[in-house]
Amino acid sequence: MAGNTNCLNDLLAIPEVLGAFLAHSGGRLIASRMPQHFAQGHVEKSLIEREPTDSSITETVGGLQRHDFQYYEFRVFVYTFAKGALYVLCRPKVIVPQLDNAVLQQEGDIVDLLKKGTGAGRARTGDTAREKQKESGGKQFFLPVIACLILLIIAGGAFVYLKASPSNPPVVQSAPPTVPPAVQSEPLKAEAVNVTSAAKPVVTASAAEVLLRIEGSATLGEKLTPQIASGFMKDEMFAGDVRVVNGKASHTKQVVGTLGDGKLVAIEIISKTSNDGFACLETENCDIAMSSRPVNPEETARLQQIGPMTNSASEHILALDGIAVVLHPVNRIDNLSLQQIADIFTGKITSWSQLPESGLDGDVQVYGRGPESGSNAVFRYLALRDEAFTSGMKTVASDAALADQVAADKFAIGFVSLPYMKNAKAIAIEQDGAAPVFPTPFTVSTEDYPLSRRLYFYTAVNPKNYLARPFFQYALGDGGQNVAQNQGFVSLTIDKISSTVPSYAPQNYRDSINDADRLSLNFRFRSGSSELDNRGKRDLERLIAFLIRPENRGKSIRLLGFADSRGERAANCYLSKVRAEKVATILQWRGITTEAVEGFCDDMPIATNATALGRERNRRVEVWLGT
Repeated sequence: MAGNTNCLNDLLAIPEVLGAFLAHSGGRLIASRMPQHFAQGHVEKSLIEREPTDSSITETVGGLQRHDFQYYEFRVFVYTFAKGALYVLCRPKVIVPQLDNAVLQQEGDIVDLLKKGTGAGRARTGDTAREKQKESGGKQFFLPVIACLILLIIAGGAFVYLKASPSNPPVVQSAPPTVPPAVQSEPLKAEAVNVTSAAKPVVTASAAEVLLRIEGSATLGEKLTPQIASGFMKDEMFAGDVRVVNGKASHTKQVVGTLGDGKLVAIEIISKTSNDGFACLETENCDIAMSSRPVNPEETARLQQIGPMTNSASEHILALDGIAVVLHPVNRIDNLSLQQIADIFTGKITSWSQLPESGLDGDVQVYGRGPESGSNAVFRYLALRDEAFTSGMKTVASDAALADQVAADKFAIGFVSLPYMKNAKAIAIEQDGAAPVFPTPFTVSTEDYPLSRRLYFYTAVNPKNYLARPFFQYALGDGGQNVAQNQGFVSLTIDKISSTVPSYAPQNYRDSINDADRLSLNFRFRSGSSELDNRGKRDLERLIAFLIRPENRGKSIRLLGFADSRGERAANCYLSKVRAEKVATILQWRGITTEAVEGFCDDMPIATNATALGRERNRRVEVWLGT
């Protein structure tokens, strides 16, 4: 591309402007800033056939002519210059005077780009004939130029066809496009999208072409990911008629939508287990792996060819979840210790008579998930300390089904993800030296609840599919986080709550949080490091965005650090203060100062210090906001 394209970048800063490109009057592309996810085929062909007078409005803006016409749900503005034209693709609510003013301000740079770009770029098939027509007296030179709407994306007009089945390696074929009429009344034929993907696009039973394939944990795949995919299609791909349908294979759903050019596309979600997600990522049969547990060292080693899986470029924390221990409502138990839970699920406690507070006398019926389930692996790690489940445990395929069975059996106990508790009764969990904690959105958000867990998307460091990165960025943003909250999971959105101070809290802690609300996050660090973990890195940006809201500006920020109980108390007091100071320093680099930075040694543990995981939870920094 010739010249400086900052003028196009400035146009994209205008709300409702989606993309812009500049083309020579001969149909050659000079510069472009267009959204990648537009399916280029029919968009381009439809615009090629559009005449200047066809549903267009022509006005004079400064010394320029501007053509304005509707294209599906979008508006296209064409500003004509002596040597070419500027094309701007907008949402319907664009403020036209603001756009006109911006174009006029950039007029000099645009003219320079057109001069530098004369003769540059690739001519489209048929350009020569159109130029001859122009030379013979044709005045409507911008007709061939509109053909460049997606020219940068399609790299000279070549379409990449990817056709394969989900079980075979990718097969890439190239084929020249055909030119259909501008607006087709007949159903559109399946047409490839210019996407290089680790997953292989296929035409499925729904006749939609799969642009993105996601596989892994059913905890995410049953409800959460399909709803995020629906929002992504509507908000980012501008698709219409978005719906969730069953795929051809078992455990498969497709989020199907129609793009502005009439093309039917889909995001495919395969709900199995976290293990399956990592295996699929390894074989490059999917673009994103869903997991309800962190990647393990063996998987990290197998996937090293696509990048370090524990890096924040590959590991994306989507939401939080609590694994609730559930009972039949008739059971009188309100809380159990982690040790009691471990004894029940490993078969050491077999009768409710061993727990008189239950009010029951009968054999304990243990329900759980299958051995490949991420929920199974996380529960075994957090609650059983990797001991084996009792051989009498009844395995159930999904959390929803498990909750139903526990609610129907008064002697039952099981574990489910927080959104699936339904009619079963959740209980609080206590650990050695810590008060019982009930699974609530706040205790899960701060990860104070002993069985809280993180839900993940994993990708290659540099995904081959260009939609993978925008998808997980949408999932981590407001759109995806709202979906997570609506589906019963705990979003990573920061909130504040008037927290009850524990009775055992030291007086200096009470003084530090006087007239303050606690925020729904704790900063934690990588094991043996002063570096924030992957959640902490993203939470830092969320915290900054939260603090600069008008209602929070000028309020005091208080950072309270804690350590585990290993080692001498003096050393732990020092470490707790250092961790809080680390967060304060990072905030200061971003222009945010803190009122109080305190360390509270190994006081107020939220988990047992007898295990590595418990100690990791106790090493934290709380954030409080002055009222």
